[in-house]
Amino acid sequence: MSVSGLGGSNVNIKSKIKGVISNGSGSYKRVVDFHVVPKITNMIPVNSFDISHIVFPSNVHLADPTFNTSNSIDALLSADIFFDILKDGKYKLDNGNLILQNTKFGYIISDNTSRFSSGSLHCGLITKDFETLNDTLKSFWEIEEIVPTKFVSDELKKCDEHFLKTMARDTNGRFCVEMPMKDNDIELGQSKSTAIRRLKLLERRFVREPHIKGGTIQPDLFDILLRFRKYVVAFSSDIKKMFRQIKVQEHQQDFLRILWRPSPEEDIVSYRLKTVTYGTKPAPYLATRCLLQLAHEGKNKYPLATPVIENSTYMDDILSGADDITTAKEMQRQLIGLMKEGCFHLYKWSANSEELLKDVPTENKEFLFNENDELVKTLRLSWRPREDTFMYQMNLQEVPVTITKRTVLSFISKLYDPLGLLQPIIIKAKMMIQKIWLLKIDWDQNLPRQEIENFQRYVAELHQLKDFKIPRCILLKDSVAVQLIGFADASAQAYGACLYVKSENANETQIRLLCSKTRVAPLKTLSIPRLELLAATLLSKLTSNIIKIIDL
Repeated sequence: MSVSGLGGSNVNIKSKIKGVISNGSGSYKRVVDFHVVPKITNMIPVNSFDISHIVFPSNVHLADPTFNTSNSIDALLSADIFFDILKDGKYKLDNGNLILQNTKFGYIISDNTSRFSSGSLHCGLITKDFETLNDTLKSFWEIEEIVPTKFVSDELKKCDEHFLKTMARDTNGRFCVEMPMKDNDIELGQSKSTAIRRLKLLERRFVREPHIKGGTIQPDLFDILLRFRKYVVAFSSDIKKMFRQIKVQEHQQDFLRILWRPSPEEDIVSYRLKTVTYGTKPAPYLATRCLLQLAHEGKNKYPLATPVIENSTYMDDILSGADDITTAKEMQRQLIGLMKEGCFHLYKWSANSEELLKDVPTENKEFLFNENDELVKTLRLSWRPREDTFMYQMNLQEVPVTITKRTVLSFISKLYDPLGLLQPIIIKAKMMIQKIWLLKIDWDQNLPRQEIENFQRYVAELHQLKDFKIPRCILLKDSVAVQLIGFADASAQAYGACLYVKSENANETQIRLLCSKTRVAPLKTLSIPRLELLAATLLSKLTSNIIKIIDL
């Protein structure tokens, strides 16, 4: 069953237990059915507070003598139980702000907890694992969107001004930055006790799950992957431990304190992090901004490396190339030199040219030209450098016995096709989602037999993609003429647009699929001419976007 809470948030309940609640004397007992959930709410109260100034009547026995100490909630009782345990007797203390109500468990206390708050609550580390179906499904649809021209927000302008004003480089060239703050007058409050409690909870979790893995981020990599396809000689590389190469200025390092110990038997030690820390809100901005600053400062000395950092780098991943091996080698040399000046180290090198990798130390190579034609993951796409093709090796889990709306949507939302090279297959999944949605059934209700068979057939067809290859490069070597050719079409169920690149050199002509986008037809019935007009509009937007991204 699903329980809806504040703001429409839903929690799925999968188990129920029977228990007994009783008071300390045993005079009150009641059998209760409890629904089991991972978490009821956050710690209550949020912050512990002092009650030494409050004088309680001598005849008052508190149901919870430690009510002022922040702690977790074990159980949430329904309204009928609450009114069943109430007894006569009420007091108002602390100038009428504190209310004591007698119950069969003792006196319970209510108050406005903001009076005991120790100031604003500032969270230093928030991570999100894309665990919910809503998140993954949202990413599935967003990757199909044509990103409009980006504008610079006022907040980003302020961050940029702050960066230029506070950024410095030490004697080794390493960047030293200051984290941008929304409020310069920040009071962190007493968070050490909370941090210790969280550390101990984490240790207990590690005992149960010693191989916890972090979540992955689903980026929009359309622009970078498109540019990557136009180079005859292509390479990829990573910046090793990029965040940790950037220092945080000393006066801000207290904002990055952590508690840790190698094992529960040892004392807890407080550490002060001295570098930009993954998971903090400004970390991605600061890291990428340092790279752009490095490119700006080195544009005269390293003219080939600068555009690579500006246009072909996503976080710590670089995907770029050149039209010939000579230019590619010089670009590689400049990239290594420029990165070294900022104390960044490039490793995990891969390339479709063995010559480009011959001077790279073996420990810095991701791909080796040997008998095994390895696959290289390039921003979640599988690239086989030797034959220079993209492969689609989807992680297709076993289809569960029970196939529900939740099962199907969870499976489909994990399909990844950023360039639209598999749209004839992906559009079937979109149409399946639309059809299931129209059934108006519950999330965990079995689908009708026909829909189950359709889904099972679709999954079986996906396994054939393991042999599917698409050439990475869209241009012939020494091309003398290049054309961008677009097509758009529609049916009663869907419409789409695709772009091909035609290139010619002195000896041959080649046509390659560049990218495509598809849409499911609206639920409201539209005529085929109307849908074809929507397809033409989609093609127009796609073409306009492509022209801005790559120079053919």
